[in-house]
Amino acid sequence: MNKSRTLLIELYVEEFPVKFLLTVLDQMPEIVKNVLAEKKINFKDVEVYVTPTRIVIYVGSVSEFTQKVETEVIGPNINIGIKGGEYTDAAKGFAKKNSVEIKDLYIKHTQKGDFLAIKKSFGGEQVKNVLPGIVKTLFTKKHFFKNYGLGRNKI
Repeated sequence: MNKSRTLLIELYVEEFPVKFLLTVLDQMPEIVKNVLAEKKINFKDVEVYVTPTRIVIYVGSVSEFTQKVETEVIGPNINIGIKGGEYTDAAKGFAKKNSVEIKDLYIKHTQKGDFLAIKKSFGGEQVKNVLPGIVKTLFTKKHFFKNYGLGRNKI
């Protein structure tokens, strides 16, 4: 069962100008939503609060696990991937590159021809394990924080 939790991120900073704080209030909710969506994390709402020395981000109803997504990865044409009923180095390289075994390859029929393919699953990680990267992304991504020198420091 995927429970939901509240996420609270609080950043203490040196005193920032009012113009910057207004920019944070205006842009940060959308940035947070985009980063969480990119990481496949379900949530309900985002609120941002600021004081001259503090930025607080509240995210309600955050799922405990990231969404699990299955995708299909298309590889080499079967004329390149299979010769004489055996997998070629191209097929073996495709499998290795995608961290799957050769037995996981299958033939995908498309309008452009027949190709080797695999199914890959992403996600399903505990959100608490991906949070450090998310927080770092929020405060170092190329947006308004760079203009105020925050992106130059290690977080």
